[in-house]
Amino acid sequence: MIKNAWIIAAKDIREALRSRTTYLYVGMMAVISFSFFSGLSGTLNSAARRGVGTAELISTSETAVGILVSTLPLVFNMLFSSFLSNYAVITDKSKRVLESLLATPLSLRQVWAGKTLAITLPSVAISFVLSVVA
Repeated sequence: MIKNAWIIAAKDIREALRSRTTYLYVGMMAVISFSFFSGLSGTLNSAARRGVGTAELISTSETAVGILVSTLPLVFNMLFSSFLSNYAVITDKSKRVLESLLATPLSLRQVWAGKTLAITLPSVAISFVLSVVA
């Protein structure tokens, strides 16, 4: 059963990695990250110009970076997982692959397991990479 599900998952993962939309999405996540850290830098620079003490700047920056580092990977993982789940179903539906897939001798559970693996495995890999980087 898992062998057939793995075939579906591998096809969906390969298709998602070949898509320009995936790379565009990853680029958008990088731009969002850059804008968050740029905004933090601007806030700290303006506070330094106002004459805020060094100890207060360090405390504020540590708190802000801690919040960003702990929340951005979670948000990006959630957004990337939803992107993959939409991509796996909508692409198959628009290309009319889903009907053909359901007409194969695979059971509905095997198709479901394959689609689920195609979403779960890249999401877990992305969350692991983001946690290591954070």
